[in-house]
Amino acid sequence: MDLFKSYCNAVLNDKTLSPAQETVQQIIALRGLLNYEGNHHPLVLSTLFDKFTSIGMLGEAYKTAQLLPAEEKFKKISALQAWLDNKSCSDMAASIEVTTYCNLKCPMCYHGGISGYSKINRMMSLETFKNIWDKISNHVSSVILVGQGETFLHPNIYEILEYIGKKPITIDTNANIPINMDRLLKTNVANLVFSVDGIDQKTYATYRVNGSFDKAIKNIEQVVAAKRRHKANNLHLEFKYVLFQHNEAHLPVAKQMAEKLGVDNFRTEACIAAPSMPVEVIKKFMPRGHHSSLYQRIRYVDFSRQRIVPTEERNYPHCIYILNNFSIQVDGSVSPCCAVADYEFTFGNLLNNTLDEIWTSDPYRKFRQRVIIDRNQEPLCARCSMIAAPNMGKVFKGTPLDYNNSSSLGDNTLCINELTLENDYAQELISNRRLQELQYFIDSGKYNANPVLR
Repeated sequence: MDLFKSYCNAVLNDKTLSPAQETVQQIIALRGLLNYEGNHHPLVLSTLFDKFTSIGMLGEAYKTAQLLPAEEKFKKISALQAWLDNKSCSDMAASIEVTTYCNLKCPMCYHGGISGYSKINRMMSLETFKNIWDKISNHVSSVILVGQGETFLHPNIYEILEYIGKKPITIDTNANIPINMDRLLKTNVANLVFSVDGIDQKTYATYRVNGSFDKAIKNIEQVVAAKRRHKANNLHLEFKYVLFQHNEAHLPVAKQMAEKLGVDNFRTEACIAAPSMPVEVIKKFMPRGHHSSLYQRIRYVDFSRQRIVPTEERNYPHCIYILNNFSIQVDGSVSPCCAVADYEFTFGNLLNNTLDEIWTSDPYRKFRQRVIIDRNQEPLCARCSMIAAPNMGKVFKGTPLDYNNSSSLGDNTLCINELTLENDYAQELISNRRLQELQYFIDSGKYNANPVLR
């Protein structure tokens, strides 16, 4: 046996590594052997299948099985499908929408004029919530209160938090509603996420229409002070800065502001577009930063085919998120995740069924199999730009297991971070110096209060 194969086998049999290190090192070694022995070596592929399955990379496991000889391929795929069929609905994270009322009118939201959602301005009653919670509590390990409304507008929000009990709770809020910290700290809220997307009233209210920047900052200050006063170390406070075209250059200042406020974490993410949104809305708000690998989600929007194509990093075809998560809408209906909840994409209603009945239903079960193998089989899931490729998936770039299957540009596209645009405002972006300046801001950590944007 030659030196390289000896080395790979030594890695595969190394018993001194921790389980996590062992899995990573062995997959990298198997990738090397796959290239060395040829892309269809049965023993290497079979071992890879077992490793991928053990760490939950089920899409890669399926792809690997497809490369095996017919008999072994049938065995592996049958075993994978049997596992998926029998996957119990336990230890789940539940997203619950307790209200669709909101005090703001954000332009890329249904409250701001985007049409197509039929459940605006509804409130889940306390009685309904208790009924639903009694049905799901034994299946759930954590709860996220989020949806098309502002959670703290619910008149019984603290009773809801108390009823959830000991399960950890995350709440996403626009920070414009005062929070009763005396009551909140008696519940098991573990994470408070404040969405504040500006450094002053002008930049903040460009998107958070009807919102008050000063009110948001004051409310965050009061929450931070209450946390310190009560020594509530179990409560994690996060400042979320959603990036838009009008605020992306202010990112370093926003980060400094969050640090000064005393929150525990600062997070950025790009806004999400949908092909159904008016072109002028996407044109106005989508960030165009050249250094987009830090936060960009969308590579281009194809209006003619009603498609969104994510950046390469997020063009990952295997969704395993739906194995451990589900979303409950304000009317009690169950969706696979909150990203598709507003599209009436549901598999049952907890007011009429148990969670087990919904989870094990034939349509839901077949849906999970499809999106794990390739989420592009589901039109709504194909639009998703929220799933980033796992680090282990990146190891296989350039092999038959490469996760990235980018589509070619269609007609009438808006490209977000490429210079090959086919819309009437292509030249505007190409000539704009924001691309170079934003990269300088982020790379150097410096901020020019009066950037030249020509």
